[in-house]
Amino acid sequence: MKPKKRHSNVHAAYLILKKEGKILLGKRINTGYMDGYFGLPAGHAEEGESLSQTMIRETQEEIGLSLLPEQLNFVFLLHRFSLDNPSQQPERIDVFYEALNWQGQITNLEPEKCSQLTWFSPTDLPVNTVPYIKYALAKISSGENYSELDWDKLS
Repeated sequence: MKPKKRHSNVHAAYLILKKEGKILLGKRINTGYMDGYFGLPAGHAEEGESLSQTMIRETQEEIGLSLLPEQLNFVFLLHRFSLDNPSQQPERIDVFYEALNWQGQITNLEPEKCSQLTWFSPTDLPVNTVPYIKYALAKISSGENYSELDWDKLS
């Protein structure tokens, strides 16, 4: 029997910031992916970078906050299959962290990619929230820490 081909996944880290019971979301623009939709501060891991390092770097780059590794609390892992962006690997591993405290002032440092930063109740997210992020936030709210999504699209 011929061995199966090994493959790689795209790894991304997402940050949940809460203030007064609300979650910070940014409205995506000019990215070529889900423009006009709200998402969490997030980014893809770079070569040689752990997911917590990814989260710390992306948080600083996107919203100007400084985080230490011990301020990141892992809350959810989403293993999903996505055909949303045909030019990229469809198998995704998304890690969601929550930061309960942080240093700095929240500032939109990427206005060319994010038209606004807004706080929303997790029970009243905008209709135009990135679907898998809305899915993950619902799972997190119900106490789950792992889920798989859209693997039925593979067949």
